[in-house]
Amino acid sequence: GRGDIPGQVIIQTYLPEHYAIKAAANHDYKAFYNEEISIRKDLNQPPFSKIIKITVKDVSNKKCTDQAMDVFNSLQNLEDPDHSINYYPALIPRLHNKYRWHILITGPNPRTLLNQINLPKSAQVDVDPLSTV
Repeated sequence: GRGDIPGQVIIQTYLPEHYAIKAAANHDYKAFYNEEISIRKDLNQPPFSKIIKITVKDVSNKKCTDQAMDVFNSLQNLEDPDHSINYYPALIPRLHNKYRWHILITGPNPRTLLNQINLPKSAQVDVDPLSTV
């Protein structure tokens, strides 16, 4: 739409009964928020926890993978039950001729774990990232 003229949106989905789709269709921000915040609280996701994403990059796929595994293993060895640690290849695994892997730390204060390990020089740290892919 433009100005006062309402527009029309077509959503194609396999999940028409999903709370996000229903709330969007009804312009019901509060219903979406209430459901989403409840789920995030149950799963201890932000804003009830913090996230740090570490991205390891290298021109060599093997070196990148090995460095990411080293960071992941170092974090796992800290044995902190209050934080979850995961690693995975980036959604676009190779960008600008560099391979990329992510390590994700979620918990009340992931910086405490980060401060206890050595990161490779190629690592990029993103506190409270906008995206985890």
